[in-house]
Amino acid sequence: MLFYAAVLLLSCAYGISLPLIAIALDGMGASTRLIGLSAAMPALGWLAGLPLIPLALRRLSLTRLALGLLGVAFAAWGAMAFMADPWLWVGARFLFGGALGLIYRLIEYWLTLTVPETRRGREIGFYNATFLGGIILGSALQPLLGIGFLGFGSVAVLIASVGAVLLRRNLLPAPKVHLSWRPQDFSTALRLAPLAMAAALAFSMYEDIPAYLLSLFALHQGMGEGVAALTLSVCALGALLGAVPFGMLSDRIGRRPVLLLASGIGLGGAVAVPVLAAVSTPLFLAGLFLWAFGIEGIFGVSLALLADHFRGEDLLRANLAYGVVYAFGALIGPLFAANLMQAIDPQGVFVAAGLIFTGLILLTLTLWRRP
Repeated sequence: MLFYAAVLLLSCAYGISLPLIAIALDGMGASTRLIGLSAAMPALGWLAGLPLIPLALRRLSLTRLALGLLGVAFAAWGAMAFMADPWLWVGARFLFGGALGLIYRLIEYWLTLTVPETRRGREIGFYNATFLGGIILGSALQPLLGIGFLGFGSVAVLIASVGAVLLRRNLLPAPKVHLSWRPQDFSTALRLAPLAMAAALAFSMYEDIPAYLLSLFALHQGMGEGVAALTLSVCALGALLGAVPFGMLSDRIGRRPVLLLASGIGLGGAVAVPVLAAVSTPLFLAGLFLWAFGIEGIFGVSLALLADHFRGEDLLRANLAYGVVYAFGALIGPLFAANLMQAIDPQGVFVAAGLIFTGLILLTLTLWRRP
């Protein structure tokens, strides 16, 4: 229970920070492109740090490494509170988001490594639900906390609380594993599980759209800061409720049909949601909920496809390759969507999403008969 409490606190802090950063940067007069660049910084930090994780784990326990990364995130967040230059925020965001992203990768690595196969799916499901629950809670609290002292202070207190828990308890006990990154691991994963990698790329390119850019879409549509912050809560709630049904459906009818269905919902929502936004705010939020509900199936299917092709240490190596692809998508996705949003304001964000899901649909159909 203490482990899940720590995940909930950390995710709540992250949930507060996501709309806070986007709204604060918009208030500073930052361009949509700069906000998109800021949104890409966590993925860049994650991508830069991911190859170093196996080396760090040879010297440090999982808990000590997570504690060190928490310290980096805390310091970067504190620096952002005292800086008024959007470009300085971009650099601090690299450290803050990258450190938190690596902590989540450590948690997922620990679950894969230590939880017995008979309980792995359930435990990962609990973890994912706790993560999304924290995001929902944090993003719902952000409008009440604002973008001033209360907003920044709440995130700092939550991060410090997780650090205090880690200091008192070894929440991530695990044997040391001498796992190193090999260049051929990446090509092997692409060759044996191309659809899993394609789904990971598409989902990670989409993932930052609800986290950062939908709040800007709402602001540019004149819906106000309250609705802008609610966009993340609505999408996270849809994802939370969609993960299990789509996972169960993929067990029953197969991975590829569910991947095609979820991608189709992604494309359909990219067309329908901006139309609903022009009609009314409640319809816009309802459309976002259903959109996120369907798209979440892509993430679960991508992990299931990966596990279908690899076992044991090979699965851990494939997970590292998966993480690199995911980080790359999270890096280029916000830049791609923000540039289209800058060119076609504000509907460009949905044009970007439509192109992402169209590409995944075509790849799914192309690779349909591959084992």
